[in-house]
Amino acid sequence: AMKLRKNKKLFYVLPKQTQIPKAQDTSISSLVLTVERNESLIVVKTIPGAAMFVASFIDDQCGEYCLGTVAGDDNIFVAPVKTSQIKKTTQKVIDFLGSR
Repeated sequence: AMKLRKNKKLFYVLPKQTQIPKAQDTSISSLVLTVERNESLIVVKTIPGAAMFVASFIDDQCGEYCLGTVAGDDNIFVAPVKTSQIKKTTQKVIDFLGSR
């Protein structure tokens, strides 16, 4: 939308043509920037706006290893089933996300 002023009045108009950019890469890994961990939590950082989508994918794929996820705009907290296996769980998340 564009903000315009006409006769001292402000209003918004939509462009006549809208072009939606095509994604260059549509894989999950293209949305993930980093996967990090501490002793009890895994944090997945994504491109802005992708966290909820990626978190849903994690929930579907990681049921055996993860209790669940909490997603913001570009960060995901992943709660592992066992914190004693946090390193193994992190590697599983990295493997199925295909991330770096």
